[in-house]
Amino acid sequence: MKLVFRLIHGLFFVAVLLPFVGLATLFLAIEQLPDIPELMPPTAAQTDMARQTLSRLQRSLKQKNSVVRLNQNELNALAQVASKTVQNLRLYSFLHQRGLSVDASWQLPKLSYYVNLSAELENSESGLNITKVQVGRLSLPPSWVAYGLEKFGFTLVEGQQNNVLVQTLRASQVQFPYLVLSPLSLGDFNSLRRESLASAQDLLGFNPPQHLPEIQQYLTQINQRLPKQGKISLATITHQLMNRVSFKALPEDAEIWNASVIWALAINYANPKFQLLLKKPQLVLNSEKVSHRVTLGGRRDLALHFLYSALLEQIGGAVTSFAIGEMKELNDSVKGGSGFSFADLTADRAGIAYSRYLTDKASAWDGMLRLASSNANEQSFFPPVHFLRERISEEAFVQDYGGTESARYQKEIRKIDKLIYALPLYQPM
Repeated sequence: MKLVFRLIHGLFFVAVLLPFVGLATLFLAIEQLPDIPELMPPTAAQTDMARQTLSRLQRSLKQKNSVVRLNQNELNALAQVASKTVQNLRLYSFLHQRGLSVDASWQLPKLSYYVNLSAELENSESGLNITKVQVGRLSLPPSWVAYGLEKFGFTLVEGQQNNVLVQTLRASQVQFPYLVLSPLSLGDFNSLRRESLASAQDLLGFNPPQHLPEIQQYLTQINQRLPKQGKISLATITHQLMNRVSFKALPEDAEIWNASVIWALAINYANPKFQLLLKKPQLVLNSEKVSHRVTLGGRRDLALHFLYSALLEQIGGAVTSFAIGEMKELNDSVKGGSGFSFADLTADRAGIAYSRYLTDKASAWDGMLRLASSNANEQSFFPPVHFLRERISEEAFVQDYGGTESARYQKEIRKIDKLIYALPLYQPM
């Protein structure tokens, strides 16, 4: 009888109390208005400042006992760039005498509701201590948050929780007007990073696309038959690859095969580190002697822009993918950079269009067959870019376009999209 009573009690808890608690928490966490007003897009100078700040942090890891001091302007630049590149996010941080305040507003996808986060970190003998966390109207005990960071910090090293975020907080202080970071030594950091990455892959990594191993075998065979020297158009590879895939795929699962193709192309010919985003990556790559020769429009940089954006669209969506490309171009426009390039931006948007079209169930099969056909070439999916403006300085960009939200700039983006969607790949059958 006691066993039956416990069973009923447990079922009541799962079926009634947990959903009630979940709904109550959701009700308190979600709000109709964001705490942070809409932010202006980051300027080229802010993008460059964020890049330099990240570079300083990276360099500090190579120097034992090094310290990095960040001022309010540098924190603002990092927050602006993060808000631009992470879809629906608004982020702000504020230094004060006692510590650091962090506020964030995130709009729920396709909804007019927001999750607002407010956190306070104050100086203590053990570094920065979390003293307040509020999500919407829900106040979380700081001890719960600290426990969560320790418990779910990705890494379990010899029975003790250890992760980069927690360790950095413990080694940091606010010495107003600076946030003083004392990063781990490079050896300690790399050790924790490897451990954290392995656990993060299991917890947060993307499941490998279903047909990735087969696609990888096809690419290995294709690489062996490619010319030993000279430039190789990405279209040459995709044509041979899609030709093989089209004999294996069916109309109803074409988008799954195409997703595997996009991942494989990005890993092999853009950056092998992309496979670290997957759970338990086990690909054996044979593209090292080929990848640096793969081009679009005769240029290696355009192929990289195209492949990075295609894969980022799969991971974070078109808005995030394009925002990252836009940030890169703004950064290039500052003094010492290669300049803002509408050609690079076109490659970004072409990669996004390619990725979306091939993994949309309605168009995936047609897209596969078109890329596999005998008359498929680079002009099937990549527009001419030789007439587009490049090497635009920050001053010239501001004078001619104002900013990335201006009507003049958006007009140029519409012209680029018109070029892309006029390509043979996207025409009705």
